[in-house]
Amino acid sequence: MSRATSGMQQDIGLKVAVQHQNFDAFMGSYDPSNSLEEFIKKLCENWNLPEPSRYMLQFLKDPLFQFVSDENKHEIKQGAMMKLVTSAPLLCSSILATLTKSPPTDISGTVVKLNKFAHDPTFAKCFVEKQGLQILQTVVESMTQEDALLSQLLQAFTQLVSTARVDWEISDDCFISKVTVLVDGNMPVPEQLLYRCFILLELIVSLSSTKYIMVEKGVSLLRLMEHLKTCKDPETRRAILALVNSMFIRAKPDRKKDYLSKLSGRQYRNYITDYVLQNALSTDEHGAVVLHNQELCQQLHKLQQLLLNQLLPRLLTGAAPDDARVTEKILELRNVAFESDAEASGSSARHEEIKKKYKKLGFKNDNPAHDFNEVPPGLLALDNIYYFCHNRPEQYSKLVLENCYRADSHECPIGKASINLTKLLAQLLKIGEAPRDQCSEFHPMLFTNDHPFEELFCICITLLNKTWKEMKATTEDFSKVLSVVKEQISHALKLQPPNLDQFQKRLQLLTYKEITEIWQNERRSTEAKEMNAPQIQKLKDELRRDIDEVVQQQRLRILEEGARFRNPPKRSSRDKFFFCRLSPNHKLFHYDECDEKATKVPPLDDLTKKVSVSDIKSIATGKECPHHKSRKQQYAFSLMLESGKTEAVSLDFVAAEEELYNIWHDGVKVLLRETMVTEAAARDIEMLLNMEIKLQLLDVEGVTIPSDLPPVPPLPPNYNFCYNL
Repeated sequence: MSRATSGMQQDIGLKVAVQHQNFDAFMGSYDPSNSLEEFIKKLCENWNLPEPSRYMLQFLKDPLFQFVSDENKHEIKQGAMMKLVTSAPLLCSSILATLTKSPPTDISGTVVKLNKFAHDPTFAKCFVEKQGLQILQTVVESMTQEDALLSQLLQAFTQLVSTARVDWEISDDCFISKVTVLVDGNMPVPEQLLYRCFILLELIVSLSSTKYIMVEKGVSLLRLMEHLKTCKDPETRRAILALVNSMFIRAKPDRKKDYLSKLSGRQYRNYITDYVLQNALSTDEHGAVVLHNQELCQQLHKLQQLLLNQLLPRLLTGAAPDDARVTEKILELRNVAFESDAEASGSSARHEEIKKKYKKLGFKNDNPAHDFNEVPPGLLALDNIYYFCHNRPEQYSKLVLENCYRADSHECPIGKASINLTKLLAQLLKIGEAPRDQCSEFHPMLFTNDHPFEELFCICITLLNKTWKEMKATTEDFSKVLSVVKEQISHALKLQPPNLDQFQKRLQLLTYKEITEIWQNERRSTEAKEMNAPQIQKLKDELRRDIDEVVQQQRLRILEEGARFRNPPKRSSRDKFFFCRLSPNHKLFHYDECDEKATKVPPLDDLTKKVSVSDIKSIATGKECPHHKSRKQQYAFSLMLESGKTEAVSLDFVAAEEELYNIWHDGVKVLLRETMVTEAAARDIEMLLNMEIKLQLLDVEGVTIPSDLPPVPPLPPNYNFCYNL
């Protein structure tokens, strides 16, 4: 019994393999409940190695070859492969000794080793505890931009701080100054070194509470833009934009305003359009933008969102009626629109004339400043319409006068349209939302103009007026027109046009008719998707039998009404016509010859010839018909009769059109108790099924039907329910 227990105890644990230099691999068990020190001691005894404290385990198959520590030993799985290596503290001491005592030319191997282990949390923590980061900064400060190892040392420093999760305040001022001089100086610096500098500085700006000010003072925005031109690697350009974005975010209001002014100006924008956009995207044959570097586009999205968000204060600030600047802008809106009009004399008459003009401009209030009180869009709407009036006075005047000559009910209220359009554009461009992580959606055209939002407004207000005319809208249709304009702008933005001209051309193609067709296609697509849901299919299956019966009865009723058919004679060259009807009891077909031009339905008594339904053996179509001779008889069919019961072998028909052919073919199939097989029958059944489904689903309109059945709750612990009435 004791031997069995001993054997079982030996088998307890995980089967692992451990290597060490040229020794035979250890194949044995590792007990997770024991300490790592005990297991390492066991390994050292197996290989006769002194001082077990000098060694640590390292994962052999892990991508980062991490040291095994108490924090990650739970990752040792069955069949794990490891090796016994020099411990992290000894490795750190060895690396630091080399960095402090050896000349820069003799530390290349040590720097490679440092970068190899910088991702390891155990190593990084130990390195920091031994003041390794301070030593590393001292080594960096002693080097020049020509030193080949400087880039690798900055990479190691950045990685060690991130891995050890050390506060970036650990960066000393001399070290930061060294890096900023490399970036902002005029001496030539290798691009790989610049890349490491940008990465490090971006982390300091983003994560340091005080050190970011040194970066802000030491690195100019213009110099970063110039690096966009000289650096060729997209990754380096991405790092530059990431640094610009971080500096923008951390900047104080005054400096942020300065950044906005510069980044919106042509000089700085050209660096982005000429050296970033051209490499980050291209257009396909449909004019849609194709992104080439996802991470670079993420930084462009972030930058664009930061620039657009600077409009937020104007968007959320209402106009004050006593604001002199607001009054001045509104006055110019009136004067430019009605420049040639002579105002009435007398204060009362003049006041009424001004009110009338403001009404013509589409404002609700006598003082239009009150119209701009609504937030959003607040003052931003006034800024937009004023920009349109001030920079495109001819277009503005034409737009206003064009509406003045329309009937009152068909006038497009320009003031109201401007306010709602500004609000719409702010929603579509997500003004006020923080940049989204991992989002690469941005609009290249907004980088191509000094005033992109205002220019976008000018294009879209003209579009709104054009759509208003196409729809022949009245003032009651304003919300409908705005919804169409929203679709037009949204579809144009989805293509990410490279400039505003392309955006405007795309809008010209998106007419009201085009948007209506898009909506219809989307509705059909949505309905088709809903109809294919498993629950709907199950409901269809339950309703199908009743719908089949409805279509069958419809076919039989048409057979009762009868129809005229052509029956080509076998010998005569001239076609003959006959009229055929099904009896109300569905037992007989009555037929007889008729005139080709007869329009009146003959009564059953006038149709002297009869064929019993019970005598019909089958229905033949196409080439199977006895009378089928040419393509002209493509709608031919025959009722094949039982031999011996009638003189004729078949009753032959040639329908005048496909619809009549399908109905009679289906009707005869129903009489023979067979399945209707024509496409027309399937189409009618599907149409009626869909109509019935829609009627039954009216009560749940707007409710999302889940794809799976809701889970059944568990049974209660008991059924002792008590109600207090």
